[in-house]
Amino acid sequence: MRILILHNAYKAAGGEDSVVRQETALLQAHGHDVVYDEISNDAIASNIEKIRSFMQVTGSKLQADRIRALCAEVKPDIVHIHNFFPLLSPAAHGAARASGAAVVQTLHNYRLLCASALLMRSGQICEDCLGLSRLPAIRHKCYRGSYLGSLAVNRMIHATTDNPKWQSAVDQFIVLTEFGKRLFIRGGLPAKKLYVKPNFVADHGTPLPLSARDQGYVFLGRLSREKGIRTLVTAWNNLPQYPLQIIGAGPEEDWCRAHAAPHINLHGALPHDAAQSLLRRAKGLIFPSEWYEGLSMSLLEGFAAGTPIVACDIGPAREILGPDFSDLLFTAGDAQGLAAAVLRLEAQEWHPLSHAARALYEAGYSPACNYTMMMDGYEKALAQRRARA
Repeated sequence: MRILILHNAYKAAGGEDSVVRQETALLQAHGHDVVYDEISNDAIASNIEKIRSFMQVTGSKLQADRIRALCAEVKPDIVHIHNFFPLLSPAAHGAARASGAAVVQTLHNYRLLCASALLMRSGQICEDCLGLSRLPAIRHKCYRGSYLGSLAVNRMIHATTDNPKWQSAVDQFIVLTEFGKRLFIRGGLPAKKLYVKPNFVADHGTPLPLSARDQGYVFLGRLSREKGIRTLVTAWNNLPQYPLQIIGAGPEEDWCRAHAAPHINLHGALPHDAAQSLLRRAKGLIFPSEWYEGLSMSLLEGFAAGTPIVACDIGPAREILGPDFSDLLFTAGDAQGLAAAVLRLEAQEWHPLSHAARALYEAGYSPACNYTMMMDGYEKALAQRRARA
């Protein structure tokens, strides 16, 4: 199969960029002819370029022409688009469709529903724009505190989610969870075109036994308010008997250093292998995120490592973790609830929880599982293309 992958990379590389690279490598490893094409937001440097990019956020003729030419050269069976905001623009989909290829769009975040892409405002979950109007995003300046920026993103949403012509240019939307699928249906995307395929992580081998778990508990992620980092530090200051490793950087790092007790170790950002080593040697992973995460890579890495998980009961967490971890969930922002969930883990037999985490990985988040699901999604897209031919 010949596959053209299009991605608008972020200035600061993040989880989405990593997922795109992983999926590209997985397809290549299975013998597919893959062409990867990336443009970067690094190109948006001057004020003039910022204005130009937002003027073209509903459709860039430059990108449409470029992608038509690229498709004519590559002759893909599938055009798989990841992030297209803001430079690729919604014009990418029409250009890809015109080539005769099947068009697949992965929805890594909630940008097609929400100007902030988080479904969060002022530290709280916000679903205002899932209703009859998208105007709350402009009123509340949800895109980076800017009226004009929020208006531009709303124009992009109107040109995509609210536009039947654009929807018809996409043969299959990939969403990461069933929870996300329900949100996108509420937001206006067609249920028949939404296909659930999660992310995946590499297999680092057989999980370590409890006797080798000498690092206490671990948090792995961006140090930001929506990730629940303040709730975590507040809770852990009252758990002096259990060491905590915090791995990551972000805007809340100074706050954490100012408020964390001595048994909380702030490592900052670590190389991936070093972070995975700490995770594999941890007794538990703490996942305090307070927003509707698409599908956190740290959760999947915890599964792969056979590391039990204490998590905030919000968004897709409950359905992802399943019944084995239902007793280890706590309410968003509840530091006492987080501490109580850790104590419940301590009171349980550890090895069954470790086996349950690893079983979740093997059943749905390994490279082999992901490849099978990806091919199924591609076949659905090809069938949709044939039906419209």
